[in-house]
Amino acid sequence: MAASPVDPRPLTEFPPRPGTLPPPDQGRIIVTHDISTLAKHAFDRIAAGQPMPGVFEVKSVAPVGQAIDDLTLLAECSVDGEWEGRCASCPFES
Repeated sequence: MAASPVDPRPLTEFPPRPGTLPPPDQGRIIVTHDISTLAKHAFDRIAAGQPMPGVFEVKSVAPVGQAIDDLTLLAECSVDGEWEGRCASCPFES
């Protein structure tokens, strides 16, 4: 999976409103600690038959190094569209 170009907008502008997901045509998977809010919006979008590129939920108590390693593994081993309509938790449970 090729790396996407860097989005020049500050993080405060993406997504534009709290609790919203980025436009699905951007194909960006969301990485979040906000499991309760974003997961609900993601599942609502899936239930409504709308596109949803995916959500990776990183536990706020997760060791940073393990979370980075797991996200890197997901990025390197996934194919385009693989996470469409899915939510996954990181770090992986051992």
